[in-house]
Amino acid sequence: MADIFLILHGTGGNKPDHWQEHLAADLSGAGFDVRYPQMPWPAMPVLDTWLETLVEEMAAIPADARLTVLAHSRG
Repeated sequence: MADIFLILHGTGGNKPDHWQEHLAADLSGAGFDVRYPQMPWPAMPVLDTWLETLVEEMAAIPADARLTVLAHSRG
């Protein structure tokens, strides 16, 4: 069973030096499977498109994985 971390950014997207960037790098460096999708139109989120991206991302995660989701603002 794999440990997978799904990090969802919020409005504005992923900015350099944001905590999400550091967390993703630290978890990846420790050998964890990190999923960090870039949501469409981060400055002006559209719920339907963000949900489509999330559904696609979730479909790629094995059913037996231990999933931890970390989200920021609208994420």
